[in-house]
Amino acid sequence: YARALAVCEQRLGPEHPDVAAVLNNMALLEDAQGRHELARAQLERALQIRRRTLGEEHPATATTRMNLGTLSLATGDFEAAVTQFEQALAVLSRVQGVDADVADIRYNLGVTQHLRKQFELALPHYRAALELFERMKGADHPDVAYPLTGLGGALVELHRDVEARELLERALAIRSREVKPVDIGELRFALARALLRVDRDRAIVLATQARGDYHRDGDQDQVQSIDAWLAGQVDRRP
Repeated sequence: YARALAVCEQRLGPEHPDVAAVLNNMALLEDAQGRHELARAQLERALQIRRRTLGEEHPATATTRMNLGTLSLATGDFEAAVTQFEQALAVLSRVQGVDADVADIRYNLGVTQHLRKQFELALPHYRAALELFERMKGADHPDVAYPLTGLGGALVELHRDVEARELLERALAIRSREVKPVDIGELRFALARALLRVDRDRAIVLATQARGDYHRDGDQDQVQSIDAWLAGQVDRRP
């Protein structure tokens, strides 16, 4: 990519849209390899080129904003993530309608607000993402489990367990059909919390399974969080 960038800049000039396309692809590669700040610089340069040459309303400009939002989310810069996602969504929802990018942005906005502990703000994004994923991929597609889990988890945080249970049970049924379930620990622990008042025994089983999932993934912070939760349930037994 570095050679392609140099050739494009030499032949087309540093402000050509094709230069921005190469920068965007380079950034995705750098991000995948953990070089987040370099990826951010490349995306920001690509965004400036596309804003000047294509305009704010062009889908390519919005896509670069979406990529910047994803990078900001991954690095914990939630304020920047919300800003980039919202601006990308405003454009892509007008020019592309129902498509995978719009669905992904709505889901990622839900995740971002969730991580900011703005659970009420996360709900409409998760619901919109769920509707879009179902429309595009079908009700039982594995990707549908992501917004189901996010929505159910946010409802648990808001102590709306009755609403959460149906969503999380549905997500668990989808995940359980996979050969290698993805993110099953998060789902099991969210469902355990939602079930605690109505089916304590199953809640304990699910939380214990979630602990094993996180332990296998090497996520000791989550293992300790579940240990503390389980200890609390033991302490509350008559």
